[in-house]
Amino acid sequence: MRALCIVALLAAGCALCVPSALKAQQKKDVKNSVTSIRVTVTVLDPKGRPLPNAGVVMKQVAVDTGRMSKHPFDIEIHTDEKGTATVQGFEPGEVLVQVIAQGFQTYGQGFIMEHANENVRVKLEPPRSQVSIYKGGGGAQFRP
Repeated sequence: MRALCIVALLAAGCALCVPSALKAQQKKDVKNSVTSIRVTVTVLDPKGRPLPNAGVVMKQVAVDTGRMSKHPFDIEIHTDEKGTATVQGFEPGEVLVQVIAQGFQTYGQGFIMEHANENVRVKLEPPRSQVSIYKGGGGAQFRP
């Protein structure tokens, strides 16, 4: 009789564990079901206004397994009048985003992309001043 009670308790415990294990597997399957990601990059000036015609470079670096993509995907496009550039076709994983616009510092950062639609917001900054140690004309010379 005692053995029968133990078996009944074990069966009840397993019945409680199975639904949570199934839910975890379903969540994993949903995450893994994303095969193509749409990335939208919005580029803004320092005042937060959309920046049209900014150059946007996006490159797939690694897929979610940590390995390099078998079919690396990279593209160069320009933002529209609303300051956005959208590309479909990245695999889940890391994507490098670089933004180049005249009169602003170049921006670059890697992002982990997991969802079917990913949004990246970039606020460009004015260029930093630079000091040259060379004189213009007639070749480079050290300026004391």
